[in-house]
Amino acid sequence: MHSTPSLQPLSVCCCSDILRMDSMCADAVYVRGLCLYYQDNMEKAFQHFQQVLRLAPDHSKARGVYRVSIVVL
Repeated sequence: MHSTPSLQPLSVCCCSDILRMDSMCADAVYVRGLCLYYQDNMEKAFQHFQQVLRLAPDHSKARGVYRVSIVVL
């Protein structure tokens, strides 16, 4: 599961804009968590995935990545 590194800054920027407008947007928090994950910032990524699951407990993608994050941490 790897994204194109050149798209990460754009993803972070878009997520930040969306989260400024709606801090409860689970999908934006999820994408921000993925960006952190790909930057090897596992602890922060894990926190974001936890937040997604608090906002949207049925978010299947976040649940899957969260499980992987638990194993890695």
